[in-house]
Amino acid sequence: SKTVHKFAQTVAPGDDATRAMTVLLRKLAGFSGLLHENMYRFTGWRFLEIGRRLERGIQIARTLSRLTR
Repeated sequence: SKTVHKFAQTVAPGDDATRAMTVLLRKLAGFSGLLHENMYRFTGWRFLEIGRRLERGIQIARTLSRLTR
């Protein structure tokens, strides 16, 4: 996403990157929790859920591909 790319360009390697990634992960986890607790289970929620499952499947496929080389 645009935010992640912009974020990656402004963070220096090392401890600064570790702190920045920790902040980013907390914000993403908070957003995910907010969605699951407060969003109605209609079309928008299903769309987000499908996207999350697709991303998870892609990551698993990539991991398996790299492990079986």
